[in-house]
Amino acid sequence: MADPDDPVRPTANDVFNFKKIAAVFRAVVSNEHAASAWGREIDPGILSMATTLAAPCVVSPEMYMARHTWGVSMDRLLLCFVPGYRQHQWWWGDTDDTDALVDMVALDFGPRIFAGGLANGDHDVAGNHQCSKVFKSDEHGVPTWYVFVVELRGGHDDVYLDLMVHADTTMMEIMLFACKLFGMPLIPSTVLFLWGLDEEGEVDVDDPSASLDLCSDSTSAIMHMRFAEVFAIMEQVVERMQENLLEEETEDFEHHHEWANIINLQATLWD
Repeated sequence: MADPDDPVRPTANDVFNFKKIAAVFRAVVSNEHAASAWGREIDPGILSMATTLAAPCVVSPEMYMARHTWGVSMDRLLLCFVPGYRQHQWWWGDTDDTDALVDMVALDFGPRIFAGGLANGDHDVAGNHQCSKVFKSDEHGVPTWYVFVVELRGGHDDVYLDLMVHADTTMMEIMLFACKLFGMPLIPSTVLFLWGLDEEGEVDVDDPSASLDLCSDSTSAIMHMRFAEVFAIMEQVVERMQENLLEEETEDFEHHHEWANIINLQATLWD
């Protein structure tokens, strides 16, 4: 596999053919094959390391859903985020396109929201590269497209989804899209959490678990706001959180689990 930081761009085969290799290693280390000859003779740690090397990234939600199996713990190894792909836009391309790049011209003539890449990750604020950001602006510097990171929990623990979101997309559209993509029912128990906000949509960074919980029967006005407006609110939360962290941080200070989501402008979809 080519080094993502290497100036020479990996070929399409380098990026996408890992699927076949990963499938072999997954079969070997899965519960179904735990008692196989390979399973008895090869150290599990070696198999895990080989799996990680064989599957450096998962490039589409469709690919993930096609192989996702309940109760199998190998997803963390088979979803290994390579930040270089995202940085160079290899992460968001069409898997049928050998260039695997976003067409910046055609972007404004397509859908207002579409799925980018998937990754696993942790909650280390400094080390987590899955951060939402402005992806494209117009000639006046006004953002038109964003990368919005949605963390999946429940049946999809520790999985992060890049959503390519137009500035005019509403939170309702985002939730509908994500639920459909992952086969989640649009019912009150499926919730999209915006961290660091209270139920009224006001900034609250004093309560580590504060969140605005959006669901199918939510009456919050934020459900119908443009994403550009919501993103601006999330940036306010980040600013306030960073101020708090500077005031509170000591040698014994520990970041709360959800603060990474705030700092990285992430939301959480939970079913």
